[in-house]
Amino acid sequence: MILLKIIALALLPLLVLAEKSDNKVQNFINNRLSGEVYSGDVKCATRYQIHQYQSDKLIQTGFNVTAKIIAPQDTSRQRSMISPGGHFRISWDESGRHAVPAEDISNNGIPDYIDSAFVIFDHVWDVQIGEMNYPAPPAIDGTPVQVYPVYFSNLPYYGLTWFDKEIPALPGENYTSYMEVHNNFDGFYSSGLAGLKVTAAHEFHHAIQMRYNVRSADFFFYEMTSTWMENKIYPDINDYYQYLNPFFNQVSNTSFDLYNSSTFFPYGNAIYLQMVESQFGEDVVREIWEKFPAVNNGMDAIRETLAQNPYQTSWKQSLNQYGLWLYYTGDRAVSGQYFKDAADFPQIRVPETDKVVFSGEFNESRNINRLASRYIELYDVLNTDLMTYVSGPSTSGGGFRWITLSDESGFLELNKAYNLPSLSAAKVVFLITNASESDNPYTLSMSQPVLEEIAISQNPVIASDGNQEVQFKVPQNSEIYIYTISGRLVARLNRDVSQIRSWNLKNQQGEPVASGVYLWFVKSENTEKLNKFSIIR
Repeated sequence: MILLKIIALALLPLLVLAEKSDNKVQNFINNRLSGEVYSGDVKCATRYQIHQYQSDKLIQTGFNVTAKIIAPQDTSRQRSMISPGGHFRISWDESGRHAVPAEDISNNGIPDYIDSAFVIFDHVWDVQIGEMNYPAPPAIDGTPVQVYPVYFSNLPYYGLTWFDKEIPALPGENYTSYMEVHNNFDGFYSSGLAGLKVTAAHEFHHAIQMRYNVRSADFFFYEMTSTWMENKIYPDINDYYQYLNPFFNQVSNTSFDLYNSSTFFPYGNAIYLQMVESQFGEDVVREIWEKFPAVNNGMDAIRETLAQNPYQTSWKQSLNQYGLWLYYTGDRAVSGQYFKDAADFPQIRVPETDKVVFSGEFNESRNINRLASRYIELYDVLNTDLMTYVSGPSTSGGGFRWITLSDESGFLELNKAYNLPSLSAAKVVFLITNASESDNPYTLSMSQPVLEEIAISQNPVIASDGNQEVQFKVPQNSEIYIYTISGRLVARLNRDVSQIRSWNLKNQQGEPVASGVYLWFVKSENTEKLNKFSIIR
């Protein structure tokens, strides 16, 4: 106890810094030092080391000192053995607060719990390293570690992977590590050996991740991948189910890479990797990790991997399709499609502010956070012919799709008008995706056709770098003339069989037109009509 008080006094400046950065980090440290009641994440305490690193890298040296003092005082164990596969040194106690269950039915002098741990950890190594071709965690010289240390402890959480020493031999920031796991898993969502299995798979992948250039921007993907990995190796345990309710409650308009010391979002968001694995195979996840050392951040690694052969998928399409998969869960699950366990998942919660009764026209703007998709529900859409348009600041930065109980569209580009003749339903869900790195406003416009079937996609037309055109809905074989308000001809669109016509906001000389009020005149075999619209630049 005297030693703990001395350590606590020595670490007081660091604890003050931890309090300034996050109370849960301080609680994690205090629990290790003095047994303060733990109030943090019971799944994986690796995040608190990571969050300390993330929130104040300037005291990284001090943090390493903290870790080295907190950890070794708690990892001296009574017994230690190499696993039969030769990959792990397992250390445990048979008496005291860290003791593992004593039962030894086999009478081999080793607790059955540890016999099971040998099998579990060797299996995790064989799958992740032998079958899935991930590199082993790094040793201090940068080469694959030959024997990885694991300690069994009486913890208030499943386990954690400790940062240890930085590895100069590898480019970027990379670390050796070791693992602590719970000594019996009593009282957890996944108890006993089920808890040990998912923790071994989860934490061992954290150890592997320490060789891919550790950066704060990427930590969301650490937890996503480790959670995906535990379900990959032990698919019948489903420990991640405990995090799906909060995930589905907040996923609408939440940034894909959300990460902090309090959120459980990345655990639920691991099902994105279930989707891409189903689409492309398990190797795509490893290929994303392999790009980490050479790119600026994990999001760039995801984008570049999806875009390359053989996947050839844009990030905006993948993020929007993810929103579609998330919609077909619970009672909406479709057997044989989307997530394998979709029927067990909760359903998306759409905020009341995004539920609107359709009254013949809809033209509202919604802010969509960076790297997020937002669900907008329109009720009583009972028209059989609607012109739909979603505008955003950049065509390349996102897209949308619509969903009904009986049908859904494919991925649709922004800043284009769509005639949706079959869009008649008691409820239509619009899934609008902002795949860019900045929060942006998006406007959803829907309108009934006028009697003559003549309409404009937006009025006023908001011209921007990503939106330099406007669409007109007109009868077949129509001519369209655009004039200034004084009657000077600006542009002419010749006859065409298409009912959706586009104008690039340029005059007959190919020059962009100025802001102002314009007239557009439609002439067809049976119709002549003059309309007014404005352009804002």
